[in-house]
Amino acid sequence: MDNLLRWYAVYTRSRYEKKSAFLLNEQGIEAYVPLRRVLRQWSDRRKLVFEPVIHSYVFVKANKMLYEKVLGIEGVVRYIYFGGKPAPIPDRQIETMKTVVGTDLSLIHISEPTRLLSISYAVFCLKKKKIPLTTSPKPLNTPKSPHHTHS
Repeated sequence: MDNLLRWYAVYTRSRYEKKSAFLLNEQGIEAYVPLRRVLRQWSDRRKLVFEPVIHSYVFVKANKMLYEKVLGIEGVVRYIYFGGKPAPIPDRQIETMKTVVGTDLSLIHISEPTRLLSISYAVFCLKKKKIPLTTSPKPLNTPKSPHHTHS
């Protein structure tokens, strides 16, 4: 890690992605969590919620001086390392992710990456459109009418 501001992936506690990103931004550290809209069904209601595309990861723009400050944020567990040091992510990959996620397209089946290489590969695939995209969400399982019969 050097003095240049670069994007890094940090691993967070489960379900702390949005909170950690908010707290990082409050501290003046640029943070990004790619989110997608999902319709959740409860017993009494349905609601559109935003959930992380990549669970337990937040992308932060940091440098050597901000290293410890990032780790001190609630929910942040560790930087993702490669070759014994925090692995920077090229700006173009973050921008591509922001563009794809920002177009309100649904990403279909991105398995949760466990290493930065997987994250970089997922972003690369998005850029090359190797991951299938759709403009409409999956159909919801709606209750069938009592008059509906199976043929």
